[in-house]
Amino acid sequence: MAPSRAILRSAGCLPGDCVAFGVNAVNRSQDTKLPPRRLRWLCIAYAFPPINRSGTHRTLGFVQHLDRLGADATVLTVDPGQEPTDHVLLGKVPASTQVIRTQWANLHAQVKTMVDGRASMNASERQTPQSSSDQQELNGDNHSRNHHPRSLREWVSRALLTPDSRIGWIPPAVRAGLRAVRRSQPDVIYSTSPYMSAHLIGLILARWTHKAWVADFRDPWSGNPFRDLGFDSLKRWDAWLESLVVREASQVVCTTPTMTNDLCRRHPGIADKCVTILNGFDRDRFTDLQPERTAGADEFVLIHCGQFYGPRSPKVWFEALSRA
Repeated sequence: MAPSRAILRSAGCLPGDCVAFGVNAVNRSQDTKLPPRRLRWLCIAYAFPPINRSGTHRTLGFVQHLDRLGADATVLTVDPGQEPTDHVLLGKVPASTQVIRTQWANLHAQVKTMVDGRASMNASERQTPQSSSDQQELNGDNHSRNHHPRSLREWVSRALLTPDSRIGWIPPAVRAGLRAVRRSQPDVIYSTSPYMSAHLIGLILARWTHKAWVADFRDPWSGNPFRDLGFDSLKRWDAWLESLVVREASQVVCTTPTMTNDLCRRHPGIADKCVTILNGFDRDRFTDLQPERTAGADEFVLIHCGQFYGPRSPKVWFEALSRA
């Protein structure tokens, strides 16, 4: 499978030769008494079974195919918690894969609760009701004399969402990742996003352990139309974080040519290490499936496999269909 090539290349081995990587592999090859060691890689992925997000399946496919090529994965992920789950997916994880699950702190929610609690106490002491809602403050609709403190509150709120709401995963994941590196001695670190915090975890681990590192982008980072940081200072900070990741990663992977071209345009000098690996499917999973139609023969059926969120809406498409 194509995605494995980037990981194997970053580990210093050819796609078809999982043994010949680095100096250790050369030394082992000279001693025929020693069995070849399988490639080891540390995978940092928020979405992994039993979590059932769209990104779960790409990462699970990487793990499965690299296992067949002779690579053992240690997956660093989160406790499922309130995430949607499908425990059938756990049966698809190779037996050789070790999964490390950590908790993450929702810093944005914690700070918001603390601030709202203090604001409620102050309002009770003054016996004056709040004149605007949180949503109005977020949209900058409050132009009272308290505008500046409220703007600062909004800045802090959005800063805790930069690069995303999972920045509270970074400290526990880094601690667990360092333990995993010491224990399994991986040849390469791999991080996949969203959430972009996974790449910051990969960046820290790669810097501290001097391991090769592959950063896989399933969605754009800067320039993503569904992300609104609201402040120029945060946009600059966010863009700097992205540039730091793509500069220091040994290999950068994107899921579409458009994303790859945009990333290389904004960060000149990374083209040689930036590749496109499309999302796809495994044919062997469909060999025994038989087509089944539950609707009538005269009924026209359309299926949208995905989600509508943010500004995405099927309204325009339905209007066009009604005209047709």
